[in-house]
Amino acid sequence: MNTFCIASLVGVLSMGTAYAGGDPFIDFNAPGLGFLTDITTQYAAEGVTFSGVAWGGGAVTLQTFNNSYFSDVNALAPSPNVLSDYYGGSPYTRAQTIQINFTSPASDVSFEYNPAGYLGADTVFDVYNTSDVLVDSFSDPNATGDNGNWYLETIPGSDVGQVDIVAPTEGWGHYVDNLQFTESASAPDGGMTLGLLGTAFAAMAGLRKKLS
Repeated sequence: MNTFCIASLVGVLSMGTAYAGGDPFIDFNAPGLGFLTDITTQYAAEGVTFSGVAWGGGAVTLQTFNNSYFSDVNALAPSPNVLSDYYGGSPYTRAQTIQINFTSPASDVSFEYNPAGYLGADTVFDVYNTSDVLVDSFSDPNATGDNGNWYLETIPGSDVGQVDIVAPTEGWGHYVDNLQFTESASAPDGGMTLGLLGTAFAAMAGLRKKLS
């Protein structure tokens, strides 16, 4: 096999090893989202879903929110929506935990956080890896009180599978906006790679026949 054939084969195969990934930016302003809209699978294609846990321990569906009801819910640009801990169609029904669930290992995770609770009470951020093992737990002493301020939270680690945002007291309202993260590279598309491999071998066979 000559050098030209080898180079051609490598070039064709490299086309089949494209990896999915990128840096999703979730601002909760997808079409159809608005005041107290259920967050289900709107961002699943971007590698993340959201869920909640009620104070009684049951799973709940979280909802988006905006400042049409509470003026301190001042969404960051682009506005107007944020993810809230509200569920059931009422801003007074509040979950204990906001869960951010990544469909593949995530890194460089960050988001803006707005607490609306009691001064001096700290939200807890629990970080789990893709094996559901708790790998970090921290609080932000600045992110407390009902002041309408946003605080940037950054999550360490490169194998983040889930982040739980746990309210310190019942009735605590809090909001998430502008979630960003990096997805891990996915495996190559096997079907595409095999197809390109066949094309490469066919091209090599034709070239060999022509040269002979």
